[in-house]
Amino acid sequence: MDFSQLWLPQLSLLLVLALPLLVLFLKQWKTKLNLPPGPPKLPIIGNLRQLGALPHRSISELSKTYGPVMLVHIGPLPMVVVSSTETAREIMKTQDLNFCTRPGSLVLKHVSYNFRGIAFSPHGDSWREVRKIFVLKLMSAKRKCVVSSPQASISKSTSSSSMSKPVDLTQHIFFYTATLMFRIALSRSYHGKHFDNAKFMEVVATGDRRRRQCYSSSRKRSSYPQSSINLKNQSRQRPSTTQDFTEPQH
Repeated sequence: MDFSQLWLPQLSLLLVLALPLLVLFLKQWKTKLNLPPGPPKLPIIGNLRQLGALPHRSISELSKTYGPVMLVHIGPLPMVVVSSTETAREIMKTQDLNFCTRPGSLVLKHVSYNFRGIAFSPHGDSWREVRKIFVLKLMSAKRKCVVSSPQASISKSTSSSSMSKPVDLTQHIFFYTATLMFRIALSRSYHGKHFDNAKFMEVVATGDRRRRQCYSSSRKRSSYPQSSINLKNQSRQRPSTTQDFTEPQH
């Protein structure tokens, strides 16, 4: 009789008996990580069932049970959720250097041209240089004077419209942010002869729609790395959107 055939049944039995010990070891190893408490998760979907359609409200309710710092799983992806002012101040101010670099994702790499922008680049010498240019060129006293006038007019229009009808906060926030960005970067208003045309609004809507598609695909890819979702189609569409923005508006 072959030696391998003689030991094969015993080896298989040994592996079967060792499997529970391996699971127990992994469970104890996870507890040694000193992770924050959190709701029990389900395989594959994690805590998506507990979050529901209004995750901010669900997280608020869960924090009453598990505390201001808790662990939730979005699919198989673990996330630490902070829901107290003191802990948020500790993370954002006291320990900001340990938390200032956001995790990289395919969509952030896509929209920031390989993390070259000030908003998405990792903390380091390159980011400090970009931030210095941003502060000196775009946040100077001269630029602040440029945005002070539209800032007052936007606030006035928002307060006056809220007196007679319900306010669409999404629209006001988008208009406010876009106006300030256009005034700082281009010294022009978001509304006016340069931008009040159907072509420009179509380009903005198309760019926003593609951004949402990229973001949705990236979230699924981040939560489920084993999935086959990719951003190749959205990546091929970026040059056309960029060309539309750089074409002169008449």
